[in-house]
Order: sequence, then C-alpha cells, then structure tokens
Amino acid sequence: MRICFIEASWHKDVVDKIRHFFIAEISRLEDAHIDVITVPGIYEIPLQAKLAAKRKAHDAIVAAGVIVTGGLYQYEFVAAAVVNSLMQIQLECETPIISALFSPLEAEDGDVEAFLLQHAELKGKESAVACRDIIHLMWRLNSRTAPNNRR
Repeated sequence: MRICFIEASWHKDVVDKIRHFFIAEISRLEDAHIDVITVPGIYEIPLQAKLAAKRKAHDAIVAAGVIVTGGLYQYEFVAAAVVNSLMQIQLECETPIISALFSPLEAEDGDVEAFLLQHAELKGKESAVACRDIIHLMWRLNSRTAPNNRR
C-alpha cells in the first residue's frame, strides 16, 4: 500500500500530531509506504495532490491541515476552494483523496489550540481507517491494482 501524505506547515504542532497518529494507525492496520510532502498552507495542497495523483504512484492521497478562522470570513473561501479542488482532482485522476483537514468551529474562544491538539489524534486515526478502507475498495473494484498484480 503506497500513500502520499500532503501536509500544511501552518499549525505545525497540530498537523505533526495528525501525521503521527495517521502513520501509527495505518502501520497497525496495513503494511504501508508513506511519502510525506510538506507545503506552506492548505491552499497549496491541491496542486501537490494533483501532481501526485497524475504520477499514479500512490494508492491514495491524504491531505492534512488546519483552518483557523482568526475572526475573518476569508477562511470559508479558502476551505471551500481547497475541498472542491481535492474532490475534482480525485474524480479526474481516479485516485482517492482522504481529507484530514479540519477547522475548530466548535472550540470555545481562547481554547482553540487545546481543541486542535485534542482532536488531532482522532483525525489522524480516522483518516488512516478511511484510507485503508478506500484502498481496499479500489483494489476490489479494479483487479489490475490488486496487491499481487500492481501497476
């Protein structure tokens, strides 16, 4: 199983934790090789996801990052642009993209960092399970990519 993990470097401590728990969980579930790509922010993730998907070297791509409002409405536009782009890429390239992107909308004022760190473990583990499940589904649906008959 080959996975491309693309992470934004903003809120690095939180994203590092997502990656750590993703790798720990996917390694517990499967034998996996993970290529990690770091980009400045979430807005830069879709281009790297498209380049990775076009290479056809990975069974799935994981996009990890944090979107914090900071009191600005602009985050909604950025989040929508990134998520819509990732959806378009996976449809065009037929490579699953798992979203490990999240925003602390439920966090109380002043407690955003604690909220993010608390939920990073869950996001990492859930993303690993989703990644494993979608790769297995793709293998079943397309026998040419089954583990014993790789591309």
